[in-house]
Amino acid sequence: MFIQRLNLKPLLLVVSIFSSLAIFNIMALKSYVTDARNVHSNAIKKVSTALPLVAITFDDGPDPVITPQVLAILKEKNAKATFFMLGKHAEAYPELVQQIHAAGHEIGNHTYSHQRMTRLSQDGLKAELQHTETILFNITGENPRLVRPPDNAYNAKIVAQTQQCGYHFVLWSIDTRDWANVSPSAILRETDKAGAGDIILFHDGVTPSHIVEGLAKTIDLLQAKGYRLVTVSELMQGSN
Repeated sequence: MFIQRLNLKPLLLVVSIFSSLAIFNIMALKSYVTDARNVHSNAIKKVSTALPLVAITFDDGPDPVITPQVLAILKEKNAKATFFMLGKHAEAYPELVQQIHAAGHEIGNHTYSHQRMTRLSQDGLKAELQHTETILFNITGENPRLVRPPDNAYNAKIVAQTQQCGYHFVLWSIDTRDWANVSPSAILRETDKAGAGDIILFHDGVTPSHIVEGLAKTIDLLQAKGYRLVTVSELMQGSN
């Protein structure tokens, strides 16, 4: 029987190339996973604490319609919160910034114009943060020490840069999705999941007023469970 000898060199070359690509992809994935872990280890999404503390936060304000209603609810229910403000809105409504500060709430930096940090140069990001910081300092006499990225857009380099500017990089563990125009009951379904150390995301920017009802019900629910609503910095101070 005649058996044709096959030239295996081209086949072995193809196998070698694909093996090399597979190894490269695995290494790239490993690098990505490591990088993601480093990002989240330096970003605060939730605080480990044995104390019954939860932080409610607001983005994109202050707003002349929503923010006063939010402040009234917080005062009525003896709750504290953290407001991540846009510099342009703080500049437009300094009296609201003063009211928030005077009520004992915390103020954080959410950039000046809500541009995604990942689309800014290093100098551009620094300018956005410093401009907002100057506005807030001129109104309250204090520099913000917390920062939150617009649209949750960030990477390890951005986290490091903001930390070099003296900021704690704060995210959230529970998203109310109030920005999606969901109902108060839908907001409550999300906030009902909150436990000790969680950071809840609301918005007091240009947002439908249903968040006001959702906020009130959330505070009632969490306080009935024995949780105390504090600022992010107070939550961090209560960490294990």
